[in-house]
Amino acid sequence: ENSPIDYYKIPLENNEIIFIDSMSTYERLLDRLFKNNNEEIFIGFDCEWKPLFNYTSTSKQRISVMQIALPNEIFLLDLLHFFHTCDPETIQQRLAHRLFDDDQVTLLCYGFKTDAAMLSASYPIFNRALLSGKTLLDLSLVQHELLAAKRDIFPYATTNNNISSKDKGLSEFVRLCFGKPLNKSEQCSNWERRPLRNAQMLYAANDAYCLVEIYKFLSNNLQSTDYLNSFRGKKPKKLDSTIAREIDENFQDTPNNNNNNINQSQTSNDVNHTSNEIIRPYQIKFVVDNMLHGLGKELRVTGCDTVILGDDDPHTDAIRYARAENRIILSRGAPYNLLRSHTVEGRCWQPPLNVPAKEQRAAVLKHFNVKILPEDIFSRCTLCNGGDFAIVDGRDMRLLWCKINNYLIKDLEPDLINYKPEMIDIDRMTLYNENVPLVLTGLTLKNYRSYEEFYVCRQCGRVYWQGTHWRRRLNRNISLTENESTQDNDDDNKNNDDDDDDDGIVFYDAECTM
Repeated sequence: ENSPIDYYKIPLENNEIIFIDSMSTYERLLDRLFKNNNEEIFIGFDCEWKPLFNYTSTSKQRISVMQIALPNEIFLLDLLHFFHTCDPETIQQRLAHRLFDDDQVTLLCYGFKTDAAMLSASYPIFNRALLSGKTLLDLSLVQHELLAAKRDIFPYATTNNNISSKDKGLSEFVRLCFGKPLNKSEQCSNWERRPLRNAQMLYAANDAYCLVEIYKFLSNNLQSTDYLNSFRGKKPKKLDSTIAREIDENFQDTPNNNNNNINQSQTSNDVNHTSNEIIRPYQIKFVVDNMLHGLGKELRVTGCDTVILGDDDPHTDAIRYARAENRIILSRGAPYNLLRSHTVEGRCWQPPLNVPAKEQRAAVLKHFNVKILPEDIFSRCTLCNGGDFAIVDGRDMRLLWCKINNYLIKDLEPDLINYKPEMIDIDRMTLYNENVPLVLTGLTLKNYRSYEEFYVCRQCGRVYWQGTHWRRRLNRNISLTENESTQDNDDDNKNNDDDDDDDGIVFYDAECTM
């Protein structure tokens, strides 16, 4: 019987993990960083950002959270919503210099090249300090060399170099040192949503603090820090060229370079259809009455936060949502006239009548000047409007499918008899440490092994995967990123085509019932 994995946990209390989203908490971080300005300081460092499920050459990612771990405290800096509001020439630059260009600091990181590229692309204020990089001690370089030359230093390493562990990267490094891997289940969650969930806070804290613990472990077991210090300032290959490329792109993309190339968030209070300013899906929220279900689901497909009233809900519930959550009402006919009389100008709109939902959606996006990028498409659950997905290994889902359909593992999946699921509690049919039952339908005996990754909505448990239906929907919706209206094909409403074995669940058409 499979049992939950015993993961590494930091030896700190939750109140020692501080989320920085105000000047008072930011000053607390600076106070800790500069408290003993002339003494050597070791900092665990990591960054988190929202993953893109539909990556294209035009996709833009941005770092959302920066983790800074000190011996007795861990700071999670909200870069996305707070840091960009700070003065770049003083407050921002001071942090950049301390972290990356200070003789007294050793910045413990892992696989820093990716973090550096993302940091440079998101916040060019860090570029000058990053090019110095004198503080960096990339523990991935240490791990690679020690496994090749001094493997016996690790108490949990196998004696056979050819035996590989299912744990990879930093998780494997932690296991080698402490016998327990990192729990990576939150790695691909939505790091742009606020507030962060407690599980996200703990994950972010673990990823940074474990670097401090690894450094202590290696220092004690190597009996000298000279070996580790030899890696300080040793930057990953091509890091300088990567940062230089980002600097060049930032310069071209922002003629009035203001040290930040991310869009500052606006609330939907600022949304007005008479404005020429382009807005993004995360800057606007809708409530759709129960005569426009299809439109509501189409808006969710494009990443817009959209509440859809239930069939039995009174139309006036739309007013309650609009006032409580600052949503724009979409309605039609007589209910539209009623709702409009109870809302301020520009906050209630009637889409075109007697046209398909996709054309209504195109009209809504055009009216409110919403720009859709490829990464927005399918970023929300069409069933419940949730925007937080867990990425699950296909092996976990194969075991779950066998349980749901009453197949014995030894008959269908003999290779997985000793496999311990990383994310799914098979007995409870939920994600580990969560209570929402998983909803897995539409897979067949013929195709359930065909996918390496699945996406689980944390809010309702619906399981998605990138099948042929998903690809058709993505291709049709890509035209939205070019400000074109999508047109229905003859087969647009076919949700369960006989020749598409995986059409049953993957990102439904708006007109289907669930």
